[in-house]
Amino acid sequence: MPIYEFYCEPCNTVFNFLSSVVDTTSVPRCPLCTNKNLVRQVSLFSTPKNSESMEAERTDFDGTAIERGFESLVRSSEQMDSDDPRQLVCAMRKFAVDSGVSFSDTVEDAMVRLEAGGDPAVIEQELGDLFSEDSISFLQQKNGLKETETVRDEMLYKLDEYTG
Repeated sequence: MPIYEFYCEPCNTVFNFLSSVVDTTSVPRCPLCTNKNLVRQVSLFSTPKNSESMEAERTDFDGTAIERGFESLVRSSEQMDSDDPRQLVCAMRKFAVDSGVSFSDTVEDAMVRLEAGGDPAVIEQELGDLFSEDSISFLQQKNGLKETETVRDEMLYKLDEYTG
């Protein structure tokens, strides 16, 4: 009997579903939040004793793309007018495209306001310290996976109970 893994983005959790038959098309709802848009994951056939080191290798976070994005950001910043926050926003958006990441909603809000000519001091005062470790999110890749540690639910759910 096959076991399928599905990732729930809102819960940042991978769930295991047991199927009584081979089923490559069904997508279950999340056992925690009932999200219907789970993403099928490629499963390991066996898990080594030290699964923590393997988990880091299984993420789809592309370090090479991030590196290229930062190189582009550095090149852009060398030609940037430090008195024009719109140029910084433009460089940050290019970084996101080059690296394949997106920013947190708070950072996106700040960038939209800066692009519209908002006062950086007022925006910072209203939104807080945007670039602290907790509030900036280079964490969410466009493929839906997060660089932050993904939770693995060890429970084995029956696929047919969560579909349909």
